[in-house]
Parts: sequence; C-alpha cells; structure tokens
Amino acid sequence: MSGTHVLRWVLVGMSLVSLPLVAPAGDSRIVVEQAWTRPLPPVTTSSELYMVVRNRGDQVDRLVGARSPACGMAELFEWQTSPQGVVAMHKVAGVDVPPGETVQLKPAALHVMCMERKGTYRPGTTLPLILSFQRAGDISVVVTVREP
Repeated sequence: MSGTHVLRWVLVGMSLVSLPLVAPAGDSRIVVEQAWTRPLPPVTTSSELYMVVRNRGDQVDRLVGARSPACGMAELFEWQTSPQGVVAMHKVAGVDVPPGETVQLKPAALHVMCMERKGTYRPGTTLPLILSFQRAGDISVVVTVREP
C-alpha cells in the first residue's frame, strides 16, 4: 500500500472518530440531574439517594432498578401514609417517566434506598450509581454527599 493510501485511510479513520454518536432507536433520552445523599455517620447502614429524572424523549420510559458498588443492595422505595396516618416505606417495582416530564426522587417521597452501605458518606464525596431503565438501559450517575 502506498503512502497516499495509508494517509487516506488515516484521514477516513479520523473523520469517523469525529462523527457524533447516535443514540439507539429505543433511547428515551433520559437525563439524571442533581443526584445527592445526606452525610451519615459510619454506624448508619442505609441511605436515601435523591435526584431529578428528566425524559427528553417522545416515549414513556420506566426506572426499574438501581445498583452501586457503594451499596450492598439498592432499590426503589417510597414513603407512604396510610389512611390511619401511619407513615412507612414501601418497595416500588418501577417508576414511569412520561415523555417531556420530570420525576423527582426526594426526601419523604420516592427515592433510591442504598442498603448495606459501604464506607462513610462525608460531605463533598461522591459515589457511583447505575440506574436501569426499560428503554434507555443503564445510566451512570454520580451522587454527591451534601447537606440538604
């Protein structure tokens, strides 16, 4: 192969690298923002993780799970009040995120529960979290430890 052909292939390869990545057809364009959790003492074994989930797509997507190396187990939970006024947390199988809508995971409401927490959550530190969606698949999130 001549030097001209090699140069041509190098230029073709470089132009392919600069092309924008196209999302898969089923991608619902989920964006996760403002992910945070509270600082907690080492004796605490669980923590609630909060965030804003935006669906910028044109189809509903469903948050179906979470996992993190910072947690032995991570699941979706929601605080609910019974008709008798008793407040309790209940596991949630999934959360729909309608197209063009925002779902907030926040204190005293819907959240990701990090159980069997690993390490100390000090202000300013971060932990990795992976959220699993039916359409968008797995989305990596950085959760910041901060005061509310």
